[in-house]
Amino acid sequence: MARPRSGRGRNLVGWWLTGWLLGLGLRGFRRSFGLGGCYTCFGMSCFIRVDIRGSCRVGIRRCVLGLMWLWGACWWGGFDLPARDARHLSADDALADILSGLLWRGVVGGCKVGKARVHQTRLTDTRTRCAPTPHTQNLPRKSASEEIITYGPAHPATPRYLRPLRVGEVAMRCLFGFMCVLALGVMGCSGEGGSGPPPLPNDLPEYEHSGPVGPESLFSHGVASGDPTADAVVIWTRVSPESPASTDDVEVFWEMALDQDFLKRTAAGAATTDAARDFTVKVDVPGLLWGRNYYYRFATQGRWSPIGRTRLAPKGNEPTQLRFGVCVGSGYAFGYYHGYRHMAARADLDAVLHLGDYYYEYGNDDLGVFAPRLFEPPHETVTLEDYRMRLGQARRDEDLQEAHRQHPFIVVWDDHETANNSWLGGAQNHDPGTEGPWPDRVAAARQAFFEWIPIRENPGNQLYRTIKYGNLADIIMLDTRLEGREEQFGSFIFSPDESGLPENIISAEQESWLQDQLMSSPGKWKIIGNQVAMSIWQFGPDTYFNADQWQGYPEGRGRVLSFLRDNDISNVVFVSGDFHTSWAMDVTVGDGSYSPETQEGAVAGEFVTPAITTRPAGTAGVHDIVAANTPHVRYAETTRRGYLVLDVQADKVQSDWYLLDGVDEDEGNESLDASWAVRNGEKHVIEMEEPEAPQEEPPPLAE
Repeated sequence: MARPRSGRGRNLVGWWLTGWLLGLGLRGFRRSFGLGGCYTCFGMSCFIRVDIRGSCRVGIRRCVLGLMWLWGACWWGGFDLPARDARHLSADDALADILSGLLWRGVVGGCKVGKARVHQTRLTDTRTRCAPTPHTQNLPRKSASEEIITYGPAHPATPRYLRPLRVGEVAMRCLFGFMCVLALGVMGCSGEGGSGPPPLPNDLPEYEHSGPVGPESLFSHGVASGDPTADAVVIWTRVSPESPASTDDVEVFWEMALDQDFLKRTAAGAATTDAARDFTVKVDVPGLLWGRNYYYRFATQGRWSPIGRTRLAPKGNEPTQLRFGVCVGSGYAFGYYHGYRHMAARADLDAVLHLGDYYYEYGNDDLGVFAPRLFEPPHETVTLEDYRMRLGQARRDEDLQEAHRQHPFIVVWDDHETANNSWLGGAQNHDPGTEGPWPDRVAAARQAFFEWIPIRENPGNQLYRTIKYGNLADIIMLDTRLEGREEQFGSFIFSPDESGLPENIISAEQESWLQDQLMSSPGKWKIIGNQVAMSIWQFGPDTYFNADQWQGYPEGRGRVLSFLRDNDISNVVFVSGDFHTSWAMDVTVGDGSYSPETQEGAVAGEFVTPAITTRPAGTAGVHDIVAANTPHVRYAETTRRGYLVLDVQADKVQSDWYLLDGVDEDEGNESLDASWAVRNGEKHVIEMEEPEAPQEEPPPLAE
């Protein structure tokens, strides 16, 4: 990519040239529509070419605002608005004079107002009357001390009259013309942060191919993007070789652009993949400085991939509204991906937060009678090849492909990316005697996960990380599954006073990192992406339900929530998954300080998302018991699958649950079920009357 160059001088010259040509255009319209149009179009083309080159929308807005400001300055500087009797110089004449006359002649050549010819008529005998010109000899005579002004070869039938121009007024017009055009030049040189984006690179490589064309199935797993920052994003694809046993390297071309025609390219390059990476391609593209919205694609062996669309995180104070799709639990065999299809169609989403169970390790023998589809491979996934095959099957699904193609994903894993109810040293359904050492299985699952998911790679491939969305929100993604988790308590239903409860669900390093993120966050909102629920679920008096959640680790949970309360950290919202059902809850410490009537004592709000396909954990009857015995549960829906849309604005974070009528092939209609929010400065959830309105004018979906 070409090195960015400063555009200040170029922009200043461009704005001055544009102003002069626009002024000539205004003057030209008085003589000929065609002449004026030519000047104006040429001026605008110079503006677009010289100033912005790829940011036309921003540039035109600056131009319009600048001209409006200039018009106001003209009027304030002594120019009257147009009068019906044509006895006063109109604002458009003044604007034309300043832009074309003053800039070209008044500032450079002195105090002449453009090409205006002033002919004074005097009725006294002490002054010599000016000889008539061909353009003025037939004009009606005016009273003393009046002027007739004509511009160019004006028609005698349309004179303009104005009182005599005083030297001070002419000087004022010159001064204002210079100041206004200078202001336009400064506007053209400035932008967010005091400087506009650099010019688009003009030395990017082009894709060339002269050999035989590869099969149509080369990009059968689609494209994807993920982990956006303010100036970078990860893009992904996979090449499907003709021979599955191929060991040859494959070079893949990639490019990004501001438009779907790839005329305004921003980055391009080539990457090499092979069997060691399962022929996946992942590129972390830096230096994207031309806005938030981009399109990308890949090419190899004469074939182009589908076009993907992605959105970067905004900078600083740019964002006023953010919207995220939030989902969990997308086992391929459990149903059809209708929820992904609906999220793909939402053009206003900034990203999709996937909170785990992206795929499942189960074999077909574990499915029972509830599975409308079957897994590949048919057995439980244990080896690297097993996990790769299971991921590849999911990524061939058209609805999941479309969701990845239209939106960047921010993904963490939960237990089923390895094995059920996994922890640091094992899992409920892992047998070392028949399935090998647990660390080997985790390493295989982690490698496949980082190969197939558009997640940014890092030393050790840890999953907890923060994605900053300007000053509006920090998305803090945790790894509560394998990074430091101790083995769960032996009983699903337990008392919080049990002596054998484990302490840590995350490591000390991750807990310290989380505290640093919460204390130092510049974001107004802290959105914590969390695999398992933080809130307490009570099955009865002093009886908790589900030891796999944070409540099963009371000491570690207490430290995190006490940290929030002791430091009075507000505007924290947990979004959680794992249980495949829908909940809105006040997060409480659990020490009796919470009042269900006033909601005082809560430290945060929590929204739990339903699953895309996976059946709800437990039964509806059990969930009803939990909801009835847990006073801080404000909303619960425990039978339907779907997703939620998280809307983030300065005054609140709102969750709208969209649930499906089913996940069979002929089902998939969605409907709004509930809307709950956390308001700015408050630490509890409230019910909302209607869903939050989507963003206005989102970038077009990729075609």
